[in-house]
Amino acid sequence: MKREPKRFRFTIQVQIATLIVALILILGVTLAWYNYSRTSEIIYGATNQLSSQIAERVIQQVNLTYGPVGNNLSILSLIGLERALNLEQRLTHIGTLHRALIDLPAMSGLQIGYEDGDYFILRPVTAYLRTRFSPPDNAFLMVDNIDYAGEQSVFSRLYFDEDYHLLSQTIEPYTGYDPRTRIWYQQAISQQDTVRTEPYLFFFMRQVGINIARALPGNTAVIAADVTLQQLSATIAGAQFTPSSEVVVVDPQGQVLAYPDSKRIILQSSDDQVSLSHITQLGSSALTWFDSVSKLAPGQIEFEQGKLQWTGSVRTLPSSSGLDLRMIVVAPNHELFSEAYTIRWELMQITILLILLAMPVAWILAKRIATPLNRLAEHARAISNMDFDPKTRVYSMIKEVDELSDATHMMSDTISRFLSLIDSLAREKNLEALQERILKETCEVAHADGALLYLLDADDAAMSPSTLYSHGLFQQHNLPDIEVHKERSPLTRALTNKRPSTITIDANEGSLPELATAMQASRLNMIALPLHDRQQQGFGLLCLLFIPIEGEDDSASRHQLNFVDALSGFAAVSLESKQLQLMQKRLLDSFIKLIAGAIDAKSPYTGGHCQRVPELTRMICEAAHHSDTPAFSNYHLSDEDWEALDIASWLHDCGKVTTPEYVVDKATKLETLYDRIHEVRMRFEVMKRDVQLDYWIAISEGGNPAELAAERDRELANLDEEFSFIARCNQGSEFMSEEDQQRLTRIARRTWLRTLDDRMGVSWEELQRKAARPPETLPVLERALDDKPEHLIPRREQDRISPDNRYGFKIDTPEHKYNRGELYNLCVAKGTLSEEERYMINDHIVQTIIMLEKLPYPRHLRDVPAIAGGHHEKMDGTGYPKKLGRDQLSISARAMAIADIFEALTAYDRPYKAPKTLSEALEIMERMVKDEHIDGELFRLFVANRIPERYAELFLEAEQRDLYPSG
Repeated sequence: MKREPKRFRFTIQVQIATLIVALILILGVTLAWYNYSRTSEIIYGATNQLSSQIAERVIQQVNLTYGPVGNNLSILSLIGLERALNLEQRLTHIGTLHRALIDLPAMSGLQIGYEDGDYFILRPVTAYLRTRFSPPDNAFLMVDNIDYAGEQSVFSRLYFDEDYHLLSQTIEPYTGYDPRTRIWYQQAISQQDTVRTEPYLFFFMRQVGINIARALPGNTAVIAADVTLQQLSATIAGAQFTPSSEVVVVDPQGQVLAYPDSKRIILQSSDDQVSLSHITQLGSSALTWFDSVSKLAPGQIEFEQGKLQWTGSVRTLPSSSGLDLRMIVVAPNHELFSEAYTIRWELMQITILLILLAMPVAWILAKRIATPLNRLAEHARAISNMDFDPKTRVYSMIKEVDELSDATHMMSDTISRFLSLIDSLAREKNLEALQERILKETCEVAHADGALLYLLDADDAAMSPSTLYSHGLFQQHNLPDIEVHKERSPLTRALTNKRPSTITIDANEGSLPELATAMQASRLNMIALPLHDRQQQGFGLLCLLFIPIEGEDDSASRHQLNFVDALSGFAAVSLESKQLQLMQKRLLDSFIKLIAGAIDAKSPYTGGHCQRVPELTRMICEAAHHSDTPAFSNYHLSDEDWEALDIASWLHDCGKVTTPEYVVDKATKLETLYDRIHEVRMRFEVMKRDVQLDYWIAISEGGNPAELAAERDRELANLDEEFSFIARCNQGSEFMSEEDQQRLTRIARRTWLRTLDDRMGVSWEELQRKAARPPETLPVLERALDDKPEHLIPRREQDRISPDNRYGFKIDTPEHKYNRGELYNLCVAKGTLSEEERYMINDHIVQTIIMLEKLPYPRHLRDVPAIAGGHHEKMDGTGYPKKLGRDQLSISARAMAIADIFEALTAYDRPYKAPKTLSEALEIMERMVKDEHIDGELFRLFVANRIPERYAELFLEAEQRDLYPSG
């Protein structure tokens, strides 16, 4: 049975207190969580709003900073720069260009590219330019000019003070720079409007910026402004809203365009190469999360990085400048929601304080509720332990608990009475005693004056009354049977009801006046409770009789009636079970004897064997049961053991139903379904006719009649004598010597001529066996006796007993199922059975064990196969089928072996042998004791108790009862 897992249980006081505290805790946690969630939502919304404000400021900065650049370029395109074809002409515009740079600080330089490859650029001298190029101290403007002439291009660099006086002019190595190859030139020259490039790193200035360009009139030159994004970094530097928050502007690929710490935007390698930083290269653990383009998609984001939870957003910065920028704003949750965490903790502290205050109150309240329930639980545990003693009345302020206390006391009393009745009924095994017990117990429980049972007979035609129980005694009566189908009395109607019926009986009129007389009352009240079987079919009535008392209620209380009704149901089951057990036992007994009788009737050689062995086995076992000798001191059989012994005895040879009759009844060596000696006789008749025929043929050919007649008579005599020898061998009544076997072999060599096909008219099975040899050409010389291939009947694999069989059989299985060879069978040395047929005979005990072990036995019958299957074993372990020794066999099995042998020796209904007398049988069995074939102690007990003599008086003929030997 599967064990139930251990369950943890707590008192109701603990559970009620825990429930109250848990409710307060749940309420506090819910409020704290609600406030935390709401505060988090507000902060989260505020963060989004702040992010939007930062984005708007950045957009505004972009628009204010870079929007006017295009307007200035439009104005500058009108001053005639396209006509300034050399340095001198271009320097005439230096003041105008410088003014444009002053008006728009975001521009770091103005440059003009010409269609012939000339290039001109004006830059303010910044601290970075001073560090890189070392201009004159008072240099204010720096001008680079390229007069393009292919490889002979001249690259000039000029420095001016703030009054535009030339301070120095140098010729620099030409770098191969061609403005026509630049993206700002190509975009502007192909369009009529102002164009903007994507942000990139100004290598010369080491800053991030864009080019805003416009073609000059005539499309002969392009003017472009270098606009840095330095101001964006300054704008977002003031946008951090928590100490660790991050704000960064990147392009769609993640290259950083603006960052509060602008120094991190530019990466410089060891070989002085510079490039834009990727967002993951800014040195911020939070920003390393943006390691793929997909994470730069606009939207709200939450992620974990650096063991911290971060919240933020990615926004696209649309602007009139046409730039495609992404702004990323993120902050750690512990900083972002610090206020919400504080509120949540304060609410948890308040909840804990409430719980501490509520715990003693809850504990006291729970104790007031739990104390009565604990006492009721103790009462219930006592009931579960079958302790039905009265308990102290439990009172409670809770109505349901008080009612539960009343119900518990009533249940205790009812169960106590009911179990007492059930126990007394269940212990009763005798049907008649069971009926009396039901009447007595039911009458006392219902406080009735009498009780009576009516039960249907086997034909369901009438109800017969049981003994009447009245005033504590069982009384005889002359109550009549009630015919169910002929009379429509109140009792017949009560039988068909589902509920109890109340019937009034008068001694002077109505039905059953005899019952009132027997109860010595003028009037009776009867409660008839129908008894139903498992199919809900009525099979009787349990009648309770009450003598009415004037002035009192003359009926049982409703409580008593319900109780007795419930009891009657169990009484019905008990009665039906006992009846079914008796019927099943009788059916089983009859079926077993039917099988045994069928086995005996199957063969006239074993008739009565299965009926006599049980009687003889019981005699021997009774002697052992009552013996006080040490060998049988522990051998005591109960009623159930006797039942097992009887069944085993009656079924000890049930396996014979599988043994062919012609094997069991085989009286001659050549017998199968018929005696094949007739075939052999016909062959000798044929050979004798051949001798006669040869004689007459020789006469017709002129031979000497006298010599031929003498030879003919000698040959005929030899044939007669040889057949007579074969016939004697066929009977198998004597041990066959080796010389006789050799003579049979010589006789078998005689031949006769067969002219007809021996495959005609035979069965399909025999034809298959003949197919083992090729057909012969007729006529064919046949031997007088022969062992042919078709005489061998193969054994199927499933018919073999394997050495490791589950039954423990230890039997050598012959190769063939049958060997019907004529010479083979006639040469059997002893008896009429060949090795294969003897195996078939012995196989009956194997089949007995197999058949009996397949049956589903109740516990007390589980030894039936062992008892029945051991009667062919020997004490020395050489018997069959399991080669069990004395110590491996029960006394009952050893007793059956003696009974089986004694019955077989003395049986007078064996046509193939004469029955043995008592003295002959006992003499043979004494030799078997010496050879350790049967149990010596049981055999001596068998003789000492004169069991053979008692058996002989019952079953043997008078002439077999010779002088009985003294013990």
